[in-house]
Amino acid sequence: MEETMKLVLVKLNELQTDMSGLKTDVSDLKTDVKDLKVGQEEIKDHLIQLDSKNANRHLEINNNLENLARDLTTLESVAGKNLIDIALLKSVK
Repeated sequence: MEETMKLVLVKLNELQTDMSGLKTDVSDLKTDVKDLKVGQEEIKDHLIQLDSKNANRHLEINNNLENLARDLTTLESVAGKNLIDIALLKSVK
């Protein structure tokens, strides 16, 4: 009977040690989850900032393209007038 009690106490001590280790592991996991949540919020904030910057860049690029299209139209018009002027000059000779 005494041998059985010793064995039960040994097993109980082993269980307590295991439980203590599990509590430590759970505590570490909780800390890791908190750190991950903080990191996730930081990433979210960066994405929001990038999204607004990209929207502004998109508008700037769109405006630049519109300006280039206007400049190209003007260039085509001037080139056409130049061709007419050249033809007139050739005809005067």
